[in-house]
Parts: sequence; structure tokens; C-alpha cells
Amino acid sequence: MTRAVLTVLACLVGAVACASPPSSSGAPGRSDAGVVALERDDAAEIPCAPRRVLQEVCQRCHARPLRGGAPLPLERRSDLLATYGGIAVRELAVEQLEARRMPLTPVTLQDDARAVLLAWLRDGAPAITPSACGADEDAGAPEAGAADAGAGDGDAGEDAGG
Repeated sequence: MTRAVLTVLACLVGAVACASPPSSSGAPGRSDAGVVALERDDAAEIPCAPRRVLQEVCQRCHARPLRGGAPLPLERRSDLLATYGGIAVRELAVEQLEARRMPLTPVTLQDDARAVLLAWLRDGAPAITPSACGADEDAGAPEAGAADAGAGDGDAGEDAGG
């Protein structure tokens, strides 16, 4: 597909995130948003630094259940390897992050955290041996981001496990 088609699709995904409530198809192998995905809990295969960004920033909306009109979850590695409209979600995420269309305000993403997530996504979102991320791994990780005063539900990282 051409870059123009990817850009248009990415814009549509962003527009859907802002305007559409989540649907509940309940179909096996599909998320609430109709994304073709694997039925596998592989979040522990995401390296700690990008996992932290996903948990603290992206999963404020892109968690199960979906919030804020987000069209798809970004909790598991398989969520990012799934397809949406025939395109890998990972590619759509790269497009949105590079264009700075995500995250939506009032949530912010620090440049170093954006770089960590983008590097992992551009590399194909490779898996690691499943692991728990602790204080040691987080010590060198960049500050992911924050919400401005008055932002929605706050503690998305803890309740995102869904």
C-alpha cells in the first residue's frame, strides 16, 4: 500500500477514536473493535520500556474495555501484530506516533518515551522471554508521559489489565 493510503487510514483510525463508542461484537478471535487478533495474553513478551509506555500512556484509552472512543486495544503484543483494515496495527501505531496524532490531549508523551516505543514498533515489535517488569527495569526507562490537570480516569496503568 502506498504511504498516502496508510496516512488516510491512520487518520480514519484517529477520527474513529475520537467519535465512535466501542462496539461489542463478541465474536471469537476479534476484539471489541473488530480487529482481527490472536487470542493470546502475551503482554509479558513486550520489553519493559515500551510496555511501560503502552501501560502508562496508550492504555488510558486503548485497554479492555476500550475507553475514550479508542477503536482497538493495545495491551498485548498480539494486539499490535493484529490487523485493522488489512494493515498491521503496529504500522498504524508508528504512523500515528510519527505524525504526533497520538496520544490525544490531555494525555502527553515525552519525546524519549515516544522514541522508545517507536524504535520497538519499527523493529517489528519483537518478543522477549516473558518477564515481569520491576523497579530495576524501570530505573533506566524514560518517563512515559502524563495527563494535564483535569484528565479522565488517571490510574490507567493499574486497571488496564482488563
